[in-house]
Amino acid sequence: MSDVSLRGAADIRCKGLRHEDVTVLVNNAGAVSFGSLLTGPLDDAHAMFRTNVFGPWEMTRVFAPALAASGGAMVSVLSAIAWFSPPQNGAYAATKAAAWSLTNGLRMGLESAGVLVQGLHFGAVDTDFAAGYDGTKIAPGQVVNASLEGLEAEAPEVLVDAESRNTKAALSGAPGEYLRRFLGSAGS
Repeated sequence: MSDVSLRGAADIRCKGLRHEDVTVLVNNAGAVSFGSLLTGPLDDAHAMFRTNVFGPWEMTRVFAPALAASGGAMVSVLSAIAWFSPPQNGAYAATKAAAWSLTNGLRMGLESAGVLVQGLHFGAVDTDFAAGYDGTKIAPGQVVNASLEGLEAEAPEVLVDAESRNTKAALSGAPGEYLRRFLGSAGS
């Protein structure tokens, strides 16, 4: 297993990586910038979309033939934030919502090739990425274990923690109701 940071198919060729040997692709793109959707810098939003949406999309396209040949899997590391949009983090939330939609589309495209596409959702994780967040965080190992268990069970979606389960469940409520909880806490 290797952790390789790539910026596209050209990087794979330049680094001489043998993508034919890949059986599991983990798309864990994560760029974040805080700011209002109405006043935040659009350049930051463009950069987040390039990293969080187009990066995983390109990686999946590059590795799809190898995953199909091996009957492998692709894990799309998403977030509970795909289902709500806090005022200070709307652009990031939009990228995760787009990544969720992309994951669902890729699942449909890869299903006939025998590739499992797993959407992995969770709240805040105790990593450098969430260093400035004061709320409840789960351990990174909890995310990894949940994903591995999901792969073993061939689960197309894994909701790691209470935050992701509660947020997704709230989507079936009245329109906007799931946002009230976040808007109420944003003002306090």
